[in-house]
Amino acid sequence: MKRAPDWSKEEFETLIKHWNLSDADLSVLIPTRTTDAIKVVRSGIHEFHQKGTSSLLSKMMKTYIEQSHGLKCPLCGEGL
Repeated sequence: MKRAPDWSKEEFETLIKHWNLSDADLSVLIPTRTTDAIKVVRSGIHEFHQKGTSSLLSKMMKTYIEQSHGLKCPLCGEGL
């Protein structure tokens, strides 16, 4: 099976800015990603904010989180 292309910054911004939407609702806003892919990235964000690292996130995603303020975890709602 062919691997999906890397997430774009725009796709990731959509996911993280709409942290409170369901996976299904996000898949409408990001039609290039499946609900499973959205779940994986959300899990990675949660792991990253708890542990400071996550093998589920790309370098671009980690940098985005580190350089942004006022973001919320899509799983627990805590600030990142």
